[in-house]
Amino acid sequence: LSFSFFDPASNTLSEAKDLLDCTAALKRRYFLMMKTKDAERVGIMVATTAVPGYKAMMDRLKTIIKAADKIPYVFYVGKINPAKL
Repeated sequence: LSFSFFDPASNTLSEAKDLLDCTAALKRRYFLMMKTKDAERVGIMVATTAVPGYKAMMDRLKTIIKAADKIPYVFYVGKINPAKL
């Protein structure tokens, strides 16, 4: 089992060193998934609208979120940086 981590601050991808790294990351992922399931509102951050098919993808995401009885919010931010997050 291998697990990789992406750090957006340094724009690097690193491999997990041992099983403890993988376990901690999977626990965090599970926690965040459960937190999302409990949320009433879901935010979608869009950094670019120049990607072909982005409109169809956004419509599909909104449909899925609405089907789960949640309220979708879309934020168009241009280039993402820590201040915008």
